[in-house]
Amino acid sequence: MQLIPLHLPKMDIGTDVPSAVIDSLRRFRSLEGSIIAISSKIVSLDQGRIVPLDNRVTSPRTRAYAKRYALPVGFVDLILRNAKRVYGGVRGALLTETSAGLIANAGIDRSNVPPGSVALWPREPWEWASRLRGTLLRTRSVRALGVLIIDSHCTPRRLGTSGTAVAIAGFRGITDLRGHRDLYGRPLKITCVNVAGDLASAAHLLQGEADDAKPVTLIRNAPVTFSGAPAKHLTDELAIAPTRDLFRDFHA
Repeated sequence: MQLIPLHLPKMDIGTDVPSAVIDSLRRFRSLEGSIIAISSKIVSLDQGRIVPLDNRVTSPRTRAYAKRYALPVGFVDLILRNAKRVYGGVRGALLTETSAGLIANAGIDRSNVPPGSVALWPREPWEWASRLRGTLLRTRSVRALGVLIIDSHCTPRRLGTSGTAVAIAGFRGITDLRGHRDLYGRPLKITCVNVAGDLASAAHLLQGEADDAKPVTLIRNAPVTFSGAPAKHLTDELAIAPTRDLFRDFHA
């Protein structure tokens, strides 16, 4: 497998992000069998999800969270308006639940955006991934191609961030190994490999979190199964029912 991070010029509000991504791929003769991993931050930028902070909020709950966790009042207000539930936090971050699951600060990020602004979580990222894939299929005459939107997340009891798959299009994100046998012939009963998550972590490592300016990674020869199924269906496969979630008692 080969991963090639791509440097893009700094993109500001109003940039045609899909065109910038497509332009960055022109130097590659063929994209057949590739996956294009894209930072969720530039998807938010393309959707106009970069918004200013308003620190004039007077809600007692908002101010209490801001004081306890050393966060700007306007930032906390946006978190509370975008989260289904807040479980607490640490200095500088709240643990929240959204439609994307457990995530810091409702997926809202203050890094790599203009001063005084934040990036909200992308809206319907699977649809954005599907549109970009469709454009690439038409313009580059490829049949097997995937798009992967990634972000960073935290793992319980582990320091630092790693990559996570926000949305996918064009390939199966899960490899189900249930029924396969291990080295000693015993059948696997619950093992499913989150291929999309593994690829997201690999791309995240190369894209970086600071001023790297590498929001796109070309992934070649990945061990995936390409699929023309609807992108929303493929993305939904990454989720797990609450009754089967290992961490269900933690956030019940």
